[in-house]
Amino acid sequence: MISHNETELIALGKQLGKLLEK
Repeated sequence: MISHNETELIALGKQLGKLLEK
């Protein structure tokens, strides 16, 4: 299983991706 930290990093990465798209 992935750690909680990895889950948070993935979520942050997705948020950053959305910001960079704009």
